[in-house]
Amino acid sequence: MIPESAISALENQLRSAKVYTPESDGYHNTLQRWSDTGSKPAGIVVMPTDPEDVRAALLWAQEHHIDLAVKGGGHSVAGTSSSDGGLVIDLSLMKSASVDPAAKTVTVGGGATWKEVDEAAAEHGLAAVGGTVNHTGVGGLTLGGGYGWLSGQL
Repeated sequence: MIPESAISALENQLRSAKVYTPESDGYHNTLQRWSDTGSKPAGIVVMPTDPEDVRAALLWAQEHHIDLAVKGGGHSVAGTSSSDGGLVIDLSLMKSASVDPAAKTVTVGGGATWKEVDEAAAEHGLAAVGGTVNHTGVGGLTLGGGYGWLSGQL
């Protein structure tokens, strides 16, 4: 269990992030994952809206020796986007995807899914080499591998 004093210290360092503990309204919603096998009861969930709050949460976890997990799309059946009693940094409020049509590049937020990328790219007549399941997180699929409609073509 994470001491209340440590939780208060974290809340004082955050600018605009939402914070959920097991006693908070909405806490159980933050534990939902694509697969029930991937859900663990976090000691605290932080939902940042900017990189500064991500940084603050990471430094707090390091300072207080708290295990942590990062949730992008929450598709891991192994539970890598969950923490049993530790900190979950849930990036779902950072779902941006913006396209530079001239450079044919896309910049995505840490919580973006392939849906946001596909929609942003389509507005410019473009498509991304990404997963075939658009509710999968970009970060997890990119780091863990995956297969998409354009795999092997580009």
